[in-house]
Amino acid sequence: MGANRLELFVQRYIERADKIAEFATNSGERHMWRQVSSSEQGQQQERRPAAGGVKESSFWLSQIFMLAATVLGVFLAAQEGLNQAIAFDDLTSRQNNYYLRSSLYSELQSNIAQAKEYAAFVQRASDNTIKQYQLQLDLFVWESMRYSPATLETPSEFISEIQRYYREANDIRQKIERRVYGSEYGGAELLKVTERMEKDVAPKLRANIDHLKKSLMDKGVALD
Repeated sequence: MGANRLELFVQRYIERADKIAEFATNSGERHMWRQVSSSEQGQQQERRPAAGGVKESSFWLSQIFMLAATVLGVFLAAQEGLNQAIAFDDLTSRQNNYYLRSSLYSELQSNIAQAKEYAAFVQRASDNTIKQYQLQLDLFVWESMRYSPATLETPSEFISEIQRYYREANDIRQKIERRVYGSEYGGAELLKVTERMEKDVAPKLRANIDHLKKSLMDKGVALD
C-alpha cells in the first residue's frame, strides 16, 4: 500500500513537470510572435533559436522536477520501511514477552500449590519426618529469565513480588528444618505468604497477561 502511494506521488510530480514545460514552451512561442515586427524571414530566424532555448529550458525544468520527485520518493520509501520495521520488532518483542509471562504464571501457580501442600504437611508432621520431606520449588522459568531480553519488558512489580516470595518461602523452609521455627508456626507463616501471592499477585499477573494477549490479537498476531 505504501509503494502504491509512492508511485502515485511520483507520477503526479512528473505530470506536473510536463505541464509546466508545455506551458513554458507555448508561452515562449506566443511571446516571440508578439516581438516580431519585420519580414517573415526575419520572424523565422528570430523564432527558431528562441523556441529552441525555451524547449531546452523546459527540458531541464522537467528533469529537475523528476529528480526532486525521485529523491522525495526514495526518502518516503525509506521512512515507510523504517516505520514498518519498528512496528514489526515491537510486535515480535511483545509476543515473546507474552509467552514468557504465561510460562512464569504457570510456574508460579505450580509453586503455590506445592507450598500450600508443604505448609499443611509440616503443621501436622514430626521434626524427623519434616527432614525427609523438603519443599522443592520449580524455578526453571524463573532462573532462565535472567538470560532472556524479554524479562526487562515484564512489569517490575511482578518481578519484585515473585522474587520476594521465593526468598521468603526458602527462608521459612530453612528455619523449619533447623528448628528455628516450630513446625506449626513455620507452616502458618509459609501459608500466609503463599496465600498473599495466590490472592493478590497471581490474579494481577493473570489480568496483565490477558490484556497483553488481547492487544496482540487486535494487531493480528497469532498466539498459541
